[in-house]
Amino acid sequence: QELKPVDENYKLAINLAKQIPSSTSVYNQAQDAILNWEKKWRPLVGVEGFTDGIYFYQQNKGSNLYLIFQKQGNTILGKKYRFQSDYIVCLRGVIRRDILEDVTGISYGIDFIPQVESVDPINLSKWYRISWDKISNSSKYPLHYAYNNKDHHIESCQKEFDKNP
Repeated sequence: QELKPVDENYKLAINLAKQIPSSTSVYNQAQDAILNWEKKWRPLVGVEGFTDGIYFYQQNKGSNLYLIFQKQGNTILGKKYRFQSDYIVCLRGVIRRDILEDVTGISYGIDFIPQVESVDPINLSKWYRISWDKISNSSKYPLHYAYNNKDHHIESCQKEFDKNP
């Protein structure tokens, strides 16, 4: 059976293939299958076209809803927040093409008790990406806030996921 990149069985197959002892003949077949998948599907899932780094998005040009995340490989870690409000959700997931999928979010309720929940996929093509260069030339305070605190946003969410795996 050929596995598609969005197939959950793919993840299971890769994990199983990595557990095969290298002394067996099946090991070479498993490694070949992984390499073939990488060549065929990696460009389609957006891992190569979206370089590792920290990205910043605004829901639309007039909105105060922002998304900041760090991409490493095909995983993302970041935060969706409304500037100058209590709305903050830490996010962790996978990026495929320009869609954040398999996203888990941590937010805080009225009692400041963490709520861990599944988050709907986020289609980045429907958001407005703002480059860090553009922010450095902007006079808008919300953009400078994001720029000056980008590492803190990522680190604080990493701590939340460490506390709430």
